[in-house]
Amino acid sequence: MSKVCLHQKSLKWLILLLLVIFIYHCNHHHPFKNQESSKSLPLLANDFLGIENPVFFVETNSSETGLKPRLVCAIERVANLYPNRDIIVILSQVKIHGLPPFLSDLKNVHFRSIDIDAFVQGSAVEHLWKSGKVKSSIWSLSNISNVLRFLVVFKFGGLYLDHDVIALRPISEAETNFVCLVQSNRVASAVFQLRKGHPLLKLTLERMAQTFRGDLWGHNGPDLLTKATNEYCANQGLQNLSQLHCPDLKIQSPQFATPFQCPEYAKFYQPKYDSKIQSTIAQSHFLHYCNKKRTGTQDPNATDPYIMRSNQPLYRIMKEACPMTEENILRFQVGRKY
Repeated sequence: MSKVCLHQKSLKWLILLLLVIFIYHCNHHHPFKNQESSKSLPLLANDFLGIENPVFFVETNSSETGLKPRLVCAIERVANLYPNRDIIVILSQVKIHGLPPFLSDLKNVHFRSIDIDAFVQGSAVEHLWKSGKVKSSIWSLSNISNVLRFLVVFKFGGLYLDHDVIALRPISEAETNFVCLVQSNRVASAVFQLRKGHPLLKLTLERMAQTFRGDLWGHNGPDLLTKATNEYCANQGLQNLSQLHCPDLKIQSPQFATPFQCPEYAKFYQPKYDSKIQSTIAQSHFLHYCNKKRTGTQDPNATDPYIMRSNQPLYRIMKEACPMTEENILRFQVGRKY
């Protein structure tokens, strides 16, 4: 047999071997294997009105690719951290695509679609919504989320969390109505817990209807909640809002949920900051890692913080907080954008 024939035969066996390895990898290691291809969602209705202290997530991006890994992680973590609280994930689409089976196995997690036109009826933001200003705004998805987060918690009561918030340790039952500071004079809209019909949310929705701006990032979220908090607490000029004494409301320090300022986001992607981050969040209840702030604030000394790597502090936090998400999704996203 000639050397050419032997070479061709060896090449064929090599190709066959690589094909077998590829098929095995797809069947046994692909993160999306066995996910539900599509699942119709029931509408958010009054069946949750009697539930005590639910936790809400809002997804306004009607994507056909399924839930973002960071949202899956956030849901898994809070569902396990609060097994006696119902976790309600509100989506703007009527179907959910690619739902990981381990989320379906969490009995306290409920996915609901929402008819926003019907949901806003009779509320302070009904006219604003029907005017089309929210949907036609520059930051439309963010602004739709702003409308829903405040209105949902106003109607049902409970804890609201953004997708880029990881629950680190449970809050005590005594922590009923609170907002969280990002800075001493700025309130976050990424984490808050308020009872049904709380007057701060009523005021926030009224001021949103009066002062909505679709061209300014943050105007209808943290800026709005900061102004409403100052008004509700009758602030007479205090710059440190944690010193305010407000009726039926606690103002948590930045350490509670935002121990790092959003411009510092790049530290979450650099291994050299791991020990500092771990020590800083040791007393925090939540970690808001400001995913949206990555664009335009990239640290020039970071090693491409857009790319997921297993030695990054954020990855290590997620691995501990949401092990099923890490095992089934995140480890297969290493080398890709978060």
